[in-house]
Amino acid sequence: MQDEDPFDVLGAELKRRRVAAGLSQDRLAVRVGADQAQISKAETGRKFPPAALVEAIDDALGSGGVLVDLYGRAWRARQAKTAAYRGEEDDTDRRTFVGGLGAAAVLAADMSRRIASAGPDELTLDELEAEVDQIARAYSTTPHAEIAPRVIAAWRQVESALGGWTTLAVRGRLTLLAGQLAYYAGRVGFNTGDEQSARRFAVLAEQYADDVGDAVLVGSVAGLRSSIAYYAGRYRNAADFASAGRRRCHPYNRARLAAYEARAQAAAGNADGARAALAAMADGMWSGSTMPGGSPFDDATSDMFAAVVRDRLGDRMGAEPFARSAADQLGRTGASYEDHGHALLTLSASLAFRPVPRVDEAADAAGRALAVLAGRPTRTVLDAAGRLWGQLDAAFPGTVAVRSLGERMTGARASLPAGTGQ
Repeated sequence: MQDEDPFDVLGAELKRRRVAAGLSQDRLAVRVGADQAQISKAETGRKFPPAALVEAIDDALGSGGVLVDLYGRAWRARQAKTAAYRGEEDDTDRRTFVGGLGAAAVLAADMSRRIASAGPDELTLDELEAEVDQIARAYSTTPHAEIAPRVIAAWRQVESALGGWTTLAVRGRLTLLAGQLAYYAGRVGFNTGDEQSARRFAVLAEQYADDVGDAVLVGSVAGLRSSIAYYAGRYRNAADFASAGRRRCHPYNRARLAAYEARAQAAAGNADGARAALAAMADGMWSGSTMPGGSPFDDATSDMFAAVVRDRLGDRMGAEPFARSAADQLGRTGASYEDHGHALLTLSASLAFRPVPRVDEAADAAGRALAVLAGRPTRTVLDAAGRLWGQLDAAFPGTVAVRSLGERMTGARASLPAGTGQ
């Protein structure tokens, strides 16, 4: 009976250990920085895998060097077959050399050539980084349906490049890009109501952020995870995400994370914690340029969060001037339709539930918030608008302005995409 091919033995053992570890080919590929096709080819014997890939898989599966040893045997068998085919001398000394230092040198040469010819090229990297910069500047003013395809296309391109051979310097740049794009993909998912995609991309972005140690990305992901928790009603978790992020983030993120912590503390009923976070928000304002990650945090955004937090704490009269200021500023600049919508909704609540209610003005402000979303529906604003309309309908039943607002709410909710998971 003919001996089994050592390479087939390697592939079979790799598959056995992967399955025993409960990992799909895709999940193993993510762990070792490869792609699914490389894992598949290694398991089925369609392609001799690089030594570095086998070492990474051995480590990921906790094989204790078994896969590396099998790889060495398969490599030596291949070299022996090649030598026999060429009619080369096959004495003991040569077999020993090829199986030892010689085999290692061949591998070293192969790896060196792969790395030297690895992509992507400098121009492609520059263009990808420029695309992320453009997404960062455009995100808060561009409809999600327009920005999502750009984000996903760039993310896929970067992930594909990460699956190949690269230099360490290029891999670092690609990893940061992958993290930034995963963050934006998660944010699109969150803002369109696709919570599963939002969570998955947020966790992936966090893994990349930890890998490269980029403080802006760390802070941005913390903000996204805080928002996901907040809108799921997990207010203490939302505050914890924001608080932990503030300790690790770049100054660019500090005011926004403090604002997220303040609204979560207010929603959880911790007035002192909310006020302390608002003070940190005011002290942490960033005056520099926009960076890839969370949107810029300016005076209008600060006023909007000051209004939201006061409203959550029950101080609707105190919230009104901040909400009005934010709505006026954002209406002039068009800087962020999401922030503008929240400012108008908070203003609406302040007008409706003051000692002498101004119901028509309140309904008008809420209607303007919905108008801001025309062509660019956003889950967070629509959720807030729905809650406010329910309060208005309960407090002022039968009011013409409130009934009209309810009809507009129905249409606005229908415009929200089902999700952008891809």
